[in-house]
Amino acid sequence: MDKLLSKYLSPKQKQWAWFVILWCFGLFCVMSMGAVIKFIMNI
Repeated sequence: MDKLLSKYLSPKQKQWAWFVILWCFGLFCVMSMGAVIKFIMNI
């Protein structure tokens, strides 16, 4: 993954790419946690 990013992006752009990837992953985790909690509350 990192080598692939290095091939196409400059170091500065690579930092941004990782930031965006991690941010999206974090957001996805929060969303799925929220959905699970809602599901449990409804039972």
